[in-house]
Amino acid sequence: MKELDLEKMKAAGVCVHGNFQSTCAACIKEKEGRGLEISPSSMEADRSKEILAELERDRERENANTKASLEVIRRLRASFASPDFSRLSKEERLKVIVEKMHELWPENDGRGAITSFRLNAIDASMGDSVLRLAPMTANATYGYDLKGRGVIRLGLRQLLEAPPDALAATMDKNDLYIVHEMEHMVAMGDEDLSDGEDEAQRFAYLSHPGEMRAIAKMFGYYYARQTNEEFSGERMLTFMQQLSSSNVANEYYGHYARANDTAKRAVADRMTEITKWYIQHFREQEF
Repeated sequence: MKELDLEKMKAAGVCVHGNFQSTCAACIKEKEGRGLEISPSSMEADRSKEILAELERDRERENANTKASLEVIRRLRASFASPDFSRLSKEERLKVIVEKMHELWPENDGRGAITSFRLNAIDASMGDSVLRLAPMTANATYGYDLKGRGVIRLGLRQLLEAPPDALAATMDKNDLYIVHEMEHMVAMGDEDLSDGEDEAQRFAYLSHPGEMRAIAKMFGYYYARQTNEEFSGERMLTFMQQLSSSNVANEYYGHYARANDTAKRAVADRMTEITKWYIQHFREQEF
């Protein structure tokens, strides 16, 4: 196997046998042969040990990715900045957003889907990836289209349907989706694990290096926006609860931090370290 391919597999949380580490029979047999304790959760946690070192190596790409993310947020927020936006109907809001985005994103030539915007118009390092507005969905995802282009699908349903008194918090959530999904352009996650059928699968998802980076980045972004204080897990939870978005934060700073399982506590500690890195990262940006 080529060294480059092996590195990509490791970054994606896959073992040298091409399997998910916690369930790979070959990995488990090798550990048993060396007399090592077998713990699926500890094997998952091991994947996250090098994230801080990876962030330092990826600092240049992180800076470019962050600047592009902040520019996407700026343009999208500007598209619904009119004083009467909250009083518009769902259909009227969508029309305003699309029209304003085309005005704010003049680098696009209008070819292809009307709601797609090329990210390399913001920064050449974004390659041929596009941002695609998805009015009928509430979530955001990063994947690939049939042309092989990276596509960030940004669900707008919440923005289109939010009552006036909830619009500000909905905008804040939308920012987090953008930061999170754009980070996956640098560090891929694992969509197959995202729904978490049981606690073991949920932990596998939340200890995946790509997911930890993307989640920590959105945590760091929001924390840096809210306060200049040093990081506190309790404060992070409070901020996310204010957005009614505390489920993932509760896993790291509540459940895992207090778990008897040493691997879960290790992941919680690493998430704190990574989030602190991103807080400093965002404090160095102009946003």
